[in-house]
Amino acid sequence: MIRTFFFALLLLLPLSTVASTLYTVELATYMDKKALNEELSKFLPALRKTIVIEENDAKYHVKTLLTKDKKLLTKLLPSYKKVFSDAFIETFTPPVKVVKKPVKLPKKVTKEKNSTKEKNDFYTSLRNHAFYLSPVLKPGKNNKFLLKVTFTDSNVTYTPILGKVPPMSALYKVEDNKLFLYQKGLLNTKVFSLLEENTFKYHLISSWIDNKRVKNLRYYLNLHDAKAYLNSL
Repeated sequence: MIRTFFFALLLLLPLSTVASTLYTVELATYMDKKALNEELSKFLPALRKTIVIEENDAKYHVKTLLTKDKKLLTKLLPSYKKVFSDAFIETFTPPVKVVKKPVKLPKKVTKEKNSTKEKNDFYTSLRNHAFYLSPVLKPGKNNKFLLKVTFTDSNVTYTPILGKVPPMSALYKVEDNKLFLYQKGLLNTKVFSLLEENTFKYHLISSWIDNKRVKNLRYYLNLHDAKAYLNSL
């Protein structure tokens, strides 16, 4: 069960994995949303959070969030089939662009570029700051996670404080107030995060895939506040 929680966590974190080939489980298509919600209620909360609904032409298309881990999806497929017997794994190849080796620019041009970048509110809120993230997949002491998230000028690192989560690191950029993450020089522009709100205790940041909101997460400025929030859940 802990593998299920960990899989869900990886999908919900803003650094949703970017890969050249991704996978999803196609679950079902419904006309009646009420009937669909009744079926979705049969899933455990952790699995339910891995499912997205796309509405098109008065139909509700149900599938799981994209992931590069086909092996784990294969293990989870029987759990999805308990509710949707026709569920199957589908391959998805997102559009990507290669990040070319940066060209050295004259100091004057570089300075102007950095100056423009710093005017970006989201980037300014993140750059050279550390935050504390405490997502919860399912009520229970063993299902809580606490991460330290550290941003430099161009890199973000996720360090576990509580919970069985491996440390993760990636290059990032903020463009048009959207946070994008790179992996192995690739960027999936359909996976990004938005700054929704600034408070004196935390930044509320939302995660998006294919222009669908996946999750809102609180990035606390203080470890004590993050722990207090975690303990209240």
